[in-house]
Amino acid sequence: MENNIENTQQMQETPAPIKKPSKAGAIFKGLLLIFIYVTVMSIPQFFVIAPIVANAALQSGGDMVKYQEIALQGMADKSSAITLSSAIGAAIAVVIMVLWYYFGVYKKNVKAGTHESVLPKLKDPKAILFLITGSIAGFASAILVQMLANVLMPQVASVFNQTMNTVTSGIPLLGYVLTLVCAPIGEEMVLRGIFMSRARKLAA
Repeated sequence: MENNIENTQQMQETPAPIKKPSKAGAIFKGLLLIFIYVTVMSIPQFFVIAPIVANAALQSGGDMVKYQEIALQGMADKSSAITLSSAIGAAIAVVIMVLWYYFGVYKKNVKAGTHESVLPKLKDPKAILFLITGSIAGFASAILVQMLANVLMPQVASVFNQTMNTVTSGIPLLGYVLTLVCAPIGEEMVLRGIFMSRARKLAA
């Protein structure tokens, strides 16, 4: 009888095993996170670009070449509004992701005592060399992908390049800020900040 009581007490005191999240669930959450970021960033652009696209569809009468010409011309005419709306969307998305990272990752890691500061790593010459070479390799990879797209899909690549030029050239200074500041910060918060932190916990 006493043995049964002791066994029951031991079973009650043994903590339940922690259920590890599935890899499929982690990937889905990562894709959902990217979707949220892109959607928030695109909402202000939608209200500017949607009327241009609708007008081009009505005027082209189903002719895709004419549709592209009218749409691109319409975006060129509204380039300042497109750049401004893109900057507003990017700023909102960056603020949301920074707050998400701060409260959802950084504060939790500090409270759990698992936060690792990046400052000591920046004093390591090997880490600095890795950052520089990694950045150059990433930039070279992006150029390679763009060159392949130009060769394999010249028409699509041409439309994409013209569209991107329209987005960033309406207000040049704002376009530089959008490209060089908002985009990198937002992408870092989403991918390296939030998504990679969750992936690290999954791999642990």
